[in-house]
Amino acid sequence: MSSADLKCSVCGKTLEESEYHEASRQLEKNVSKLFGEQSRKRTQEFNDKISELKATHRKDMQTAAKKYEAERKSLQMRVDEQIKKTREIRERELREAKKNYQMQLENIRSIYQSQIEEMKKNYEQMVTGNQTQMDKLQKWLHEELINEPYKKMALIEREKISAEQQVAKLVQQLNDKNAEVISSQEKLKELENKVPKEAREQLLEQESPFDPKYQTTPEEPESSEQKEWLNMIKELAQQHELRGAGVEEDDKPESEEQQNSWGSKVAKKFGLF
Repeated sequence: MSSADLKCSVCGKTLEESEYHEASRQLEKNVSKLFGEQSRKRTQEFNDKISELKATHRKDMQTAAKKYEAERKSLQMRVDEQIKKTREIRERELREAKKNYQMQLENIRSIYQSQIEEMKKNYEQMVTGNQTQMDKLQKWLHEELINEPYKKMALIEREKISAEQQVAKLVQQLNDKNAEVISSQEKLKELENKVPKEAREQLLEQESPFDPKYQTTPEEPESSEQKEWLNMIKELAQQHELRGAGVEEDDKPESEEQQNSWGSKVAKKFGLF
């Protein structure tokens, strides 16, 4: 670089190289000094500003902290008051709940106790009823299954005694009838012996006097002989009826002698039997 090109940047004067370099160093020095002072000044201003900002911020922080503390205390008081109220409400509700629970418990206990008493009563009634039924069943078993055969045996024994008495009575009646038949037969034989043989044969040969053509009318009175014969024949017929009753009781047929007796023949002849 030539000397003509070296000029002062401030005044525009042409400088020598050495002057130029000296001026440059001086300028750099001045500039450095100037910038240093400015930098220190700005740094100081900046530091002052920072300090001021810090102080302001600290003050704001303190104010905010106080405000926050006041708000916190106020909020804490409100929260404490709300907590207190809530606690009181909860305690009151808890007392009410305990009271209601106790009442419900007492009610349930009362209902349960009543149900237990009712169940005990029903059970006792059922036991009493079952015991009564058991007693009745035992009585029925004793009477029907144990005493019934004895009752039936006693009834059979009474019926047997009654039947034996009836049989004895029938046997006695049969014996009486047999005695009457024997007596009637004896009387019949006596009557046969009283009637003459010729009269007996004549009566056997005659027709029945009970035939309508031989019966007398009220205008034709019977003779004494006819009345006597009729009375005799009626008596024979009655004796024969008695004998027939005795034979029916005995359920035996007449003997050949009885069937061939004169009285039987006369009775049959005249249609008396």
